[in-house]
Amino acid sequence: TPAHPRDSSRLLVCRENMPFADMHFFDLPSLLKPDDVMVINESKVIPARLFASSKDGEGQVKPLEILLLRQI
Repeated sequence: TPAHPRDSSRLLVCRENMPFADMHFFDLPSLLKPDDVMVINESKVIPARLFASSKDGEGQVKPLEILLLRQI
């Protein structure tokens, strides 16, 4: 479910040689510099997430999560 208002969505900020920072989308203008380029990703995913388990080489059961991104 999208955040309401939308600009209160959480934003993980990753900068070189700095720790990750938890911010909000409304903070974005303060993070951009004049020469930055913003790429808009309008792709969508199908709502298909699978949970399973698998045994590793030592017989240990490991959980798996599979996210299907496109219909085959």
